[in-house]
Amino acid sequence: MAFKALFSIRHLILSDLEVARTPSFHLTNHHPIKSRILDGDILQVVGVKAARSFLKHTLGYAIFDIGSDDASYSAVSGNAFRITTYSIQTFLAFLWFVRDNSIKVEEAYFVDSETGQWRWWNSHPDCSLSDGTSGDTPFTKAEIHAATGLLLTYTKVCPKDFASPNPDDIVTEAKNLDETVSARKLNSAFDNSIERAMAFLNTARWTSNIPQKITHYMSILECLFSVDANEIVHKVSERVAHYVGGSSTEKLEIFKLVKAAYGVRSTYVHGGTSKMSSVQLCELSKQTDDIIRRVLTKVITKDHVQFLKSNNSMTEYFNSLIFQ
Repeated sequence: MAFKALFSIRHLILSDLEVARTPSFHLTNHHPIKSRILDGDILQVVGVKAARSFLKHTLGYAIFDIGSDDASYSAVSGNAFRITTYSIQTFLAFLWFVRDNSIKVEEAYFVDSETGQWRWWNSHPDCSLSDGTSGDTPFTKAEIHAATGLLLTYTKVCPKDFASPNPDDIVTEAKNLDETVSARKLNSAFDNSIERAMAFLNTARWTSNIPQKITHYMSILECLFSVDANEIVHKVSERVAHYVGGSSTEKLEIFKLVKAAYGVRSTYVHGGTSKMSSVQLCELSKQTDDIIRRVLTKVITKDHVQFLKSNNSMTEYFNSLIFQ
């Protein structure tokens, strides 16, 4: 039986292509393609409000074929919707690696094209830019491809954060989702530092409160660059500076930037009020966001093996960075 997973995606503009293709779903702003995917029957199912949302925003979609004779047909179709929703959310999160953005899934439907039965979902939190605002962000074909490639690299590094490669595999995984989820829960205590950093990245992007956002940014850096509780602020600031800085001047600038962000975090978590103006806080948040992007991109694409090693190995690695 044919199903369509439909996602209204806010703030994403595809600037130089009609359809962006990822392994598990497609994206389009192109109205003729939208009209073909959102045929009359589907628009009647989702209602006027949802139809307007799909037509106004970027449409994400995937088409599935699930055997209706399967005894667990209802559960499998529901699981396929959950997996696809997770996959598209994960992909959109990786657009941040290309450029800061506030892109989010507005709402989603999973529609049986034959019977008109449907499922609905709209509980994804809002995302904000690093300055706490939101707005449309354009992405080119090359940038979509870059985000897709980085996501595929990440899922090899952290396989528990899955992104199913195509609709057929999504259906296969949907039939075994309970076992997969149980295995992930069982192993959750062993999440590595990269997975934890990514979790803090999500929480940073989900708040528009700048001091809180900066606080989460610092947690990302601590996940990756802190292996003990001694002199954390100095060690993390110094290690980050040496990890992504080029010249001595740039390293010093990064060192000062991270220490300033730590100052905001300390004031925020201890109930104080920052002496920075709102403009200064927003600028610091933007600069910190850029440093986090450089750090995470380098860790995932080049140094993930190193960052998954023991604390002792990491200490030696950081020392070699500083004293090389």
